[in-house]
Amino acid sequence: MLLREWLIGEGRNDQVMDLLNAQANDFTAEAHVSRSIAALLAGDLRQAERECRTALHMEPRSATAHNHLGRALHNLGHGEHALQAFQAATQLLPDYTQAWYNLGHALRAQGRMPEAVSAFLGVTPTDGMMDLKKRLDARDRVRTNSYQQVAEPVYQRSVKRWKNYEEYLAPVLPVLEPYIRRFGFDT
Repeated sequence: MLLREWLIGEGRNDQVMDLLNAQANDFTAEAHVSRSIAALLAGDLRQAERECRTALHMEPRSATAHNHLGRALHNLGHGEHALQAFQAATQLLPDYTQAWYNLGHALRAQGRMPEAVSAFLGVTPTDGMMDLKKRLDARDRVRTNSYQQVAEPVYQRSVKRWKNYEEYLAPVLPVLEPYIRRFGFDT
């Protein structure tokens, strides 16, 4: 499941399809989720929805089934139902990054930006977060950086601090290398 979700997040659809085809004759809840993903990638949104609903009938607490049901429903134009599915996924598995991202995307599509930002950050919004505009409007003046703060040189104290974590980053460095070079960082 984790490999499948990672491949989807990376947009490696050919590799996802190979993995999904390996489960073609399996009838577990996760296999139904895999078939849902294959249907979604093929553009068969109704079949994607059916496969997720079958998976949820078998395993109601499957965060991946809720997440992919939300994807199908969102693409079918059922925004509120998609939100419910994404919210169920994030409640069942709070560290499920793809579900938080999908929730944020669906909220953004509905113009619910403060909630979308919270979802992109992977946090449940609080009343204080939702009242940000009201609090900003209540301020008597805008506070900006002082000349001193603006004139300071760019913060440099953390440059190469990542080296402290190099052994933990080693498995993903080959994936990060092109971006490191592209953005002008050195290793």
